[in-house]
Amino acid sequence: MRLLDNKIYLENDELRRIFYVKDEEKEIPYYIQDAIVDLIFKEWGLKRKYNNLNDLELIEDEFVEKVINIIDNLYKVPSKTDYSDKHITYIWYYLPNNMYKIWQPLIDLLIAGELKNEIRLLDIGTGPATLPLGIIEFYKIIAENLKDKEFILHFDLIDSQKKFIDYANYLINKALLPNNLKVEVKSYVVNLKDDSIIKKDFKYDIISISNFINHFEHKKHFDAFKFLKNLGDNLNEDGSLIIIEPGSKFECISLKKIRNKLINEGVYNIFSPCVPVWEERDEINCACFSTYIMKIKKPKIIDFLISKGLRKSKKREHVSYNYIVLRRDGLIKYSIEKNKQSFYTFKEIFEKQEKEFRVNVKGIVKKKSKKNLSFCICDGTIPDKDYWIKIDDTASNITKEAINKLNMGEKVSIKKMKIVKQENVVNMILDLNSEIKLFF
Repeated sequence: MRLLDNKIYLENDELRRIFYVKDEEKEIPYYIQDAIVDLIFKEWGLKRKYNNLNDLELIEDEFVEKVINIIDNLYKVPSKTDYSDKHITYIWYYLPNNMYKIWQPLIDLLIAGELKNEIRLLDIGTGPATLPLGIIEFYKIIAENLKDKEFILHFDLIDSQKKFIDYANYLINKALLPNNLKVEVKSYVVNLKDDSIIKKDFKYDIISISNFINHFEHKKHFDAFKFLKNLGDNLNEDGSLIIIEPGSKFECISLKKIRNKLINEGVYNIFSPCVPVWEERDEINCACFSTYIMKIKKPKIIDFLISKGLRKSKKREHVSYNYIVLRRDGLIKYSIEKNKQSFYTFKEIFEKQEKEFRVNVKGIVKKKSKKNLSFCICDGTIPDKDYWIKIDDTASNITKEAINKLNMGEKVSIKKMKIVKQENVVNMILDLNSEIKLFF
């Protein structure tokens, strides 16, 4: 890892070696869990006894049952959420589940050398600083690996709930930072509307929004397109707008339709995760369902709720969500392939008349089934169809290991994929003769 012109660049296999982003579960730091317990006790006027997470056992069942009931029923009704009685619930359950969602967009930017050692960030609808805490943990890893360099994070946090802003400041102040990482915070209680929320001369390297533009957070009059369009005025020339939304099919397709309009009207360009492969596309019309899956180790504060009867997430070992990174400088995560050489597009595969043949393909991972050890990729030539690639029993262990590491938005190159056409079905198979290469 090195710093060049104030931007961070990875070297060799540092992404996997340093961040463990593909193979390891994300684990919520102890200090965050302990700070959350602090807030729970202060909110309910309780006194801590052990000053560790065992203090959870001191909370009366009546309080715990109320929290569990809210968690199990929150977001079931598609209407604006009232958080007035849900602040504790949110930090106890949703903050740990959502904190690391920002990592994949940051990794996309890091891969492209687009993260700076000093950045100014605006987090909209920050809640209790869910994303900023994830950003701080991300930069802690970088700072610890570049000990001779200084890193500064300037946060502007905006939320309509003063209680969340208070929580945000408390939790960030509890962060354990290396000596070469500084964090500065300004926070504002603002009633967000769809017009410009901040002066145009305020410029940011990153503007982040999480779980904010979906139908759970606004009434019908909210214009998400106008809101996101106006934010372009607040981005630096090489700045990024990161949008993270729930992992449901409805929210995914809704987000992509807004994205399409923003791209087609020239407001932004897509940086990641869904980018063109063979040619630049000025018009984007696909709105398929493709959700990112993140492994997360259940923190003790959530295990406690499960032990008390929480049904949600009892068996789930991952968090799913949708995200996009938008920019205005034309930069994309993966460069366009200018020369097809011996590669086929998916459109060409379907047009080919032979019943059985082998092809080389490149594309962006669209979906993955861990249960069936299969996945589908898209190269933009047939964007709204899902074509699953199956793994044959004869496939090499290297191929099977690579499939386990795939996730939405990553680019792959496949050599000698077997195609078998039967009536209206096209089977795509990776076997002993096939090879797969991942681009992280």
